[in-house]
Amino acid sequence: MSTADNEPYLTAFAYCGAGPQGADRCQVLHSPTAAIAIIADGVGNSSAGGAAAESVLWHIAQYLNGVPIALDDTARFCELLAYIDRALCRDDTGESTGLFAAVSPLGIYGAGVGDCIAWLIDDAGYRDLTAAVARKPLLGSGSACPSAFALPPTPGTLLLATDGLWKYAPADSICAVARKSALEAAAAELLTLPRLASGSVPDDIGVILVRQRGA
Repeated sequence: MSTADNEPYLTAFAYCGAGPQGADRCQVLHSPTAAIAIIADGVGNSSAGGAAAESVLWHIAQYLNGVPIALDDTARFCELLAYIDRALCRDDTGESTGLFAAVSPLGIYGAGVGDCIAWLIDDAGYRDLTAAVARKPLLGSGSACPSAFALPPTPGTLLLATDGLWKYAPADSICAVARKSALEAAAAELLTLPRLASGSVPDDIGVILVRQRGA
């Protein structure tokens, strides 16, 4: 969860499951100039859902590590998610949401399918970058419709999260925690916001925070 001193972006991620086997997965890839945040939420709080989410992360990471791609090429991002949709359907892996965002000096560019969110949070509130992303059909259905989003360089903290957070915690509480200076502690604290009185969580939760170093 830590960022090396020579990387320009601080990042932190955390996730937990509502049951013995959660289906939310998070990953952050670093390059010399960028951080790429990836999040997925497999259908069903089960090993099958987890496998579908892991497959989404694996495909994205393999592609981005192996093929040169411009960090603002959202058309290519959507093509990648469409490929993953077909691959999961062909292999009968299951269905999952999928969302990733490249944060670089160019700004924030990404693409997604499903109800994971990407918010750019600052002192005034938040901007929902994924407001226009189609929630269904999901990756693995064979008919997903990936949507892209873009934002020029803008100060703030980027939050990617699954529906286990934003459906069960107030937006102002989420933003207040995401603004805290200690990013790793903030990611861990976000997991506690939706907890029930019993101490359990109503759904799986996955979160990623990204902030420019020194901001």
